[in-house]
Amino acid sequence: MQPDTIINANCLDNIHRLPAGIFDLCIMDPPYEVDYASKINNLRDMDKGSKKHINIGQVDGMHPNIPWGVFLCQLYSVMKQDSTLLIFSSQKLACKIYNIVENQDKFTFRQFLIWKKSHATFDMTFGLKYAYTTEIIIYLQKGSRKINQRTNRIDIIEIDKTNKSGFVHPTQKPIELIKFLMKDHSNPGDLIFDPFMGSGTTALAAKQSDRHFFGYEIDAKFHKVAMQRMCQEVLATTQGGLMQYAIQT
Repeated sequence: MQPDTIINANCLDNIHRLPAGIFDLCIMDPPYEVDYASKINNLRDMDKGSKKHINIGQVDGMHPNIPWGVFLCQLYSVMKQDSTLLIFSSQKLACKIYNIVENQDKFTFRQFLIWKKSHATFDMTFGLKYAYTTEIIIYLQKGSRKINQRTNRIDIIEIDKTNKSGFVHPTQKPIELIKFLMKDHSNPGDLIFDPFMGSGTTALAAKQSDRHFFGYEIDAKFHKVAMQRMCQEVLATTQGGLMQYAIQT
């Protein structure tokens, strides 16, 4: 395993190959088990138009269902003792993961953190639900680790959504949000794991926070985007020297 690497592969097929106890922090934004495809098709059927909505090709079909019981055990194995796992989650998935954790003798559930966005996501429920302005982050630990920078820490984190001009992935998280979480739950030089790298925001946040990263991205298109973003970061921060980030398939 090579640090500072994003591998174009399915993490579910490869996590068992990783050494035990190597990661200081895991931050991940997994598929939320939301049927975007049918919802977007329903919007089109209702003549709502598609130009102002997410393109169905961006969200449909890439990620398999996650066997969460097995996957959490695998994550527990690759995490160091006294480390943290943070999972961005829908409400439905949060309930599922909470129940699994409470029935396993692995991770300890600490709490649900709330990311408060600058504005609501668009309604895909045809008025059946309230629009979401928040997102859940499940806070789990292997062993026990105190939070860094404890002054005025509360469970609601208010950070604006990614600006549209920098938006390259349908579920992209703000880099400042990921850096905020990294600084609370890891130290400079630590190794950060992200099994669902997407467009590489976790890798960028690690680079900008003096930490190392490792992760997987199943979609070749977004893997390429992630590597391009990392190359741009290297060019912006390196003077004279050469830094190479591995591209593996």
